[in-house]
Amino acid sequence: MPANLENVIKRMIRVYARDLASGLQEGAFEGDDRLAVVGALSWLVESDDCIPDLLPVVGYLDDALTLINVLEDLRARDRLPSNLDPLQIQDDAALVRKHRGLLMRNLVQVRRENLILIGSSILDLDGLISSVRLKLTSL
Repeated sequence: MPANLENVIKRMIRVYARDLASGLQEGAFEGDDRLAVVGALSWLVESDDCIPDLLPVVGYLDDALTLINVLEDLRARDRLPSNLDPLQIQDDAALVRKHRGLLMRNLVQVRRENLILIGSSILDLDGLISSVRLKLTSL
């Protein structure tokens, strides 16, 4: 495992969460895409999710994997915002998946359907965006 893996994962989270949150505010996502993005950002903001963020490396790995899954889904359906680089997402996805064994052999299987369910329960989008920004300052 690279010594700086946690820093690389935090960079991914900062970039992708910021861009997804901006896309939400700009109305770039509709329907289930919007709900999946809201669900992924909600997952990120929750520090006590499947793998608590306090745990070195793996605490953020599940968050990165969740964001990557949403981004890859958007890319596969040609709905990725133009400011995001599909090749960088592909490279980041490969890195995250290479180390997902750290998550106790697929403990985390956050699927689009789960994120849509989470996203549909979020009533305060502005509050979520504020929470995402606050979370990103701690990375």
